[in-house]
This record gives sequence, C-alpha cells and structure tokens, in this order.
Amino acid sequence: MLACSCLVPDGWANVPIPEETYDFENPTVFLPLLVCMAPYGAVVFTIAARPAFDDGAVQDWAEYLAAQNNLVVERIREARVNRMPCILVDATMPSEVGPMRSRSVFLEDGRRLFNVGALAPEAIWASVEADFDRLLGSFQLDDVQGITAVPLRLMTSESAVDLSAPAATRQAPMDKEAEIPLTAEAASAEAPPAEDEPVSPNDRPTQAADVALADDASSLDPDNEINARLRDNGIGLVPRVISVVDREKFASVGAGAIESVFRVPFGWHVIDDGKRTLVFDPGGSVQISLDLRITPPGGDQQLVSMIAESLAAESPDAQFLTFEFMGSLCLAVRDLLIDGALLDQDYILRPSHRERLTLVCRVTADRDNIERAMNTAEVIMNSLQGPLSPDPEFAGQPDWWRDAVLLERADRLEEAEQTIEKALDHIGVYSSLAHMYEERCARLARQGREEDAAAARERAIHWLYVYASSATSGGEGAALSRERDQRIAALGGEVPKR
Repeated sequence: MLACSCLVPDGWANVPIPEETYDFENPTVFLPLLVCMAPYGAVVFTIAARPAFDDGAVQDWAEYLAAQNNLVVERIREARVNRMPCILVDATMPSEVGPMRSRSVFLEDGRRLFNVGALAPEAIWASVEADFDRLLGSFQLDDVQGITAVPLRLMTSESAVDLSAPAATRQAPMDKEAEIPLTAEAASAEAPPAEDEPVSPNDRPTQAADVALADDASSLDPDNEINARLRDNGIGLVPRVISVVDREKFASVGAGAIESVFRVPFGWHVIDDGKRTLVFDPGGSVQISLDLRITPPGGDQQLVSMIAESLAAESPDAQFLTFEFMGSLCLAVRDLLIDGALLDQDYILRPSHRERLTLVCRVTADRDNIERAMNTAEVIMNSLQGPLSPDPEFAGQPDWWRDAVLLERADRLEEAEQTIEKALDHIGVYSSLAHMYEERCARLARQGREEDAAAARERAIHWLYVYASSATSGGEGAALSRERDQRIAALGGEVPKR
C-alpha cells in the first residue's frame, strides 16, 4: 500500500521506527517510513505518509502542516519526482541548535499523502543542498495510483522543478549510495542500486516536447481564434488550464467530460462539451477523442467487439486488429470510410476511476499522421489522473473557488470575498482575492465594460498590496513585492518606484 524506495548516502544511520499506533484522525499525524541521519551534525532525511485530506490542493495541506510544525514557509513550487506531480516547499524553523532549514516534497497519489523531507542547520545548508535534492529526486512509489488533488491552488507560468533530472546534469558529490525499499512496516534492508541499462530511443515513452507544435500554451487560450469560434458555435469550451511547464512544453488541463487531468503538448487544442473531450491539431489532421462509456458484462473485450461491429456495418471494407498498447487493450481500424475519406482509427480502452465505466480514447488520422497521433495519445494517456470535479470549467479547482467566481460573476462581490476569506486562513487568501479581481478585470474588458473593469483593476491592486505587506520575513517580503509589481504591471497599473 505504501511501498516505495529511495537513495540514502553510505554511512548514514537508519534510525529504527518505533512500533506504535498512529491516530490519523489527528490531521498532523504521519506514519514514519524512513528516518536517516548523517554522521555529522543535525542532518536528517525522512519519508512519512498519511491519508490525504478530503478537499483543497496539496499546497493547502502543506501550508497547514507547516504552520502546525512552526515552519516559516519561504517558497512553494510545483515539482516532478520521477514524473509524478508534487510540490516542493522551502521553509525555516528555530531550534535549540540554531536556525534550521528544510526542503520537503509533498506528493499525493491515490488518496495517500507522502512527505519526503530534508532538514539541516541553516549554517551548513549550502554544503548539503545538492545532496538533499538528489535524495528527494530518488523517491519512487512502487504502486502509482494517480493524483486526486491538484498540486497548486492556482495556475502558475513557472516551470515545474524536475527533481529527478538525469544525474549527469546534477551535482552528485556522494561517493556511495544505497537504495532503500520501504513498505508500511518501514523495511530498511539495504540493497545496491541496479545497473542502469541503456534505453533505446524507441523504448522511451513519448514526451510532450516530442509532439509539441508550438513553444507556448497559447492554443489553450479561450480567446484563441479556433477556440473562440468553436465556443461561439456551441461546440464546447477549453478546459481549465491547471499548470504550464514551459521547459517540457506541456500544460495540464482538467477535463470535465472524463473528470480527469492530463497533459496537453503545446500547440494542440482541447475542447470539452461535458460529454467528451477532444484534442486536435490546428490543421485538423489529427483528432483524439476521450469519453467514458458503460462497461458491458464482458468487459473491455466485449466493448471492443461492439465498437468493431458498429464500424464494420458502416465500412465493410475496413480492416480490424486488436493488440496491447501501454498495457491497455487497443483496437486498430484501417481504411475506415468517414465522410468519403479513408482514415485510420485506434481505440485505446482503460478502466475509469468511475465504477462500471471505461475510458475510451479514440484516435483518428490519415495514414501519414497516425503515428504522430498515437504518440500524442501516449502523452495524454500516460499522464491521465482522476477523478476531478465534473464541472468542465472548474475541473481541478476547489469548491470554494468555484463558488467565489460564480458569486463574482453575479456581481455579489462582498459575498465572493467572504467565501475566499472563510476558505483560507493563511497569506494565500490575499493572492486569491487579487486573482479573482484580475480575472474579473480581464473579462469585463473583453465585454467592453471599461468602467467596471477599471474598478476591478483597482480592487486587484488593493489586495496585491495587502498580500505583499503580509510577509513575515525580509526575504519573503522582497519576493512578494516583486510578484506584486509583476501582477500590477500585467494589469496596466502603476508599479511603485523603489
């Protein structure tokens, strides 16, 4: 259930885990899986887990837990550990031996919350930081079940930190390491890491950058010409963008029709009408349709047969073949006659997070583009995580944010502000209030309501100043002031002179 592994430097002491009962009704209690200490100083590396919380983003949980443990959070970033989305938290805390600094990964998977942390005196942090990043990046789950909560409360344009980047591109001063397999019983037997075998380019999973068609996420802008035309014709809406990773050329979107989050390579379009999610290229030569279908008594095999029989009735000369693709049953159809053109289709079937429903991914392209289409589908299917809210616009967002936005759109601004203030009890409340007014300003400006847009701009600027002034340390204050100035400039407001 909690099996995982990581690297630990040679010579570090593996502290025995005491046998005791853990009360998870207490939201601050974690089950320790690993506690390791360096032979020098108060340098500690730990792994712990607990059931995930019922609502909110992982960022909300991390900020709450930090406050309960007297940690002063300095920075929170979205990160990746072995391709798993998570957040990276840098914080400080006082102690009897002087100021301490910590760096922690908070990772939610299958309603399980893992906390992988490193702690050291601030005075020696610079000398151990590279080692800690290597340890954090080595964390790996044996059983990846998929996220059920978004990492960050709000979308950010900052690239995710890749903690598991290739060793050749990262500092690795540790002479020896041992890989520690961990279970719920915190097994601690050491085993030497296996030799890395060279991976053939053909065996490497397709990455978003391999099939990206652009260098940014502008194809997911609701006001993009193609997206606006489809929206105005009632075809569907662009799903909410949850995060953007510029370096890897993808954005994560929350699709209401399939109640899931997945990665979209830059340059591809996505439309969701509540019944299906459609991914397509600007030229329309590739379409990838995702929807949930009732699983028949005979399972995926029967569903594949039903699909094939229906297609054969419409196109009797088509050729059919079943095979396995990414561990899923796949139906390949060649020379399918659609609107007078011969096209290829591939159907990828996968169990859904919804009981008695199967996720069906239908890939359609001509013979010249079917390989590119399937590579793009591989990126989508490998990154698919669910469930999420069935509301396509607010998929991946907490309920309080949806409620606040709907109140704002009804011009019930005081109630909208109160909804956010009741939901959050930390400094992020002011950033969220400002964000609500930033979105209101942009929406009203598009509608030509310049006076109302100007009022929303002033309200956003007000909350940005409150946000920056709420910093609890000089470093945090400088960072929040820079963020404030950037957001004010984006609004067209006057940036304070320094």
